[in-house]
Amino acid sequence: MLTFLSFLLALVVIIFVHEYGHYRAALACGVKVTRFSLGFGKPLMSWQVRQHSVQQQTEFVISALPFGGYVQMLDSKTCLPDEQKWALDTQRLWKRVVVVSAGPLANFALAILIYSACFIYGEIQPRAILSAPSTHSLMHEVGLRSGDLITKGALINDEFRALQGYSSLNWLMIKARMSGSDVLLEVQSRGKSAREIIVPLSQLPADKSKDFSLKDIGLTGPWTAPVIAEPLQGGVAQLAGLKRGDVVLKVQGEAIEDAGQLREKIRQSGRLGDPEMQLWEVNRRGQGLVLIEIKPKRVWINEEPFGRIEAKIGEAPTLETIRYDFFTSLQMGAEKTWEQSWLTLELMGQILVGLASWQHLSGPITMADAAGKSAESGWQSYLQFLALVSVSVGILNLLPIPVLDGGHLLYYLWEAVVGTSPSEVWLERFQKLGLGVILMLMSFALFNDLQRWIGAF
Repeated sequence: MLTFLSFLLALVVIIFVHEYGHYRAALACGVKVTRFSLGFGKPLMSWQVRQHSVQQQTEFVISALPFGGYVQMLDSKTCLPDEQKWALDTQRLWKRVVVVSAGPLANFALAILIYSACFIYGEIQPRAILSAPSTHSLMHEVGLRSGDLITKGALINDEFRALQGYSSLNWLMIKARMSGSDVLLEVQSRGKSAREIIVPLSQLPADKSKDFSLKDIGLTGPWTAPVIAEPLQGGVAQLAGLKRGDVVLKVQGEAIEDAGQLREKIRQSGRLGDPEMQLWEVNRRGQGLVLIEIKPKRVWINEEPFGRIEAKIGEAPTLETIRYDFFTSLQMGAEKTWEQSWLTLELMGQILVGLASWQHLSGPITMADAAGKSAESGWQSYLQFLALVSVSVGILNLLPIPVLDGGHLLYYLWEAVVGTSPSEVWLERFQKLGLGVILMLMSFALFNDLQRWIGAF
């Protein structure tokens, strides 16, 4: 139920903001709006609102299908002669551009406001302390180790800034990979002075750029202690003698520095065959050093073998609350919206030229799942989900595809260059082409959704 309600609320908010942008811009430009509909299909309720600027009334409608909306404006082909001055197509070109652009711009404005509010309120997130990078990964090869604190970071040739929290580090790495840039980090290791490290993400092999994951480069998560948090009743860990609160010091003589390293060690034990008996050294409260013999259980997940000990490993990472003042928050909200817009466009471009997989396209099932999970995580996480989707909707609507806002802007560009709008015949052809493209994209997205959904069982 939470997933459904959070998904429905996200649809209503984002669609309303988009259409309200068109609506307010139309009134400001002297265009009559005959209907404002939230949703499609059969009207569930409606009411009239008088608009003095165009001396007419607008019908506001809530319709049965919430997967969209529209603002119906006066058209000179269907209105009375004395109303033509209020028709959209009789307005000057710049006014039409403003009306059409206002919907996506409203989506971007919503994202800026949400991000700014989150920065002002403060965000609780793990400190940027690294879990052990995977052996032979890029992060490991450049010298990063378990417990390293990342204090500053930037793309090469960008301003070197303080990194506030682990999510800022994640975002920096994603930006760098998408833009093909290297990353400069300031690193503070235990007992050592700060040093600078360059992570050469631009040198990743081409085959790794198609489905980039932070784990591929060794960024496995924030540091947490290698503690046995919760052994499963009757599981491998409990039967071997491991207890809640045990701190794992060594596995087969190899020092264990964090929970991520321990989890990877356990997983790896089942990949080459049936796991062998292992000797663990653990520190137990009240007893000191304890030796445990344990044989991980081999399991198969998605046709791949892994080792498991049937226990929850690790505790909550070190958290910090990060807040900013009003003007800094507003600036950072605008920057984050811009960065996400640019990364969305880059990903779309990479999909088109084959550098990224079509599986990145997501539809309503994935969106609903993400809405539910973000709502479960708290209101701040849900608001950031809303902002991300709002940016995506804004970018999608600006694509130069007929039937979308970007398609109308393309017509206006043609009119500005040639001096006349495309003929009715060509407009109809473009509309059919645009509708075909949209249906194809929706089919891809829905197919990917169903694949993920079926694969989850």
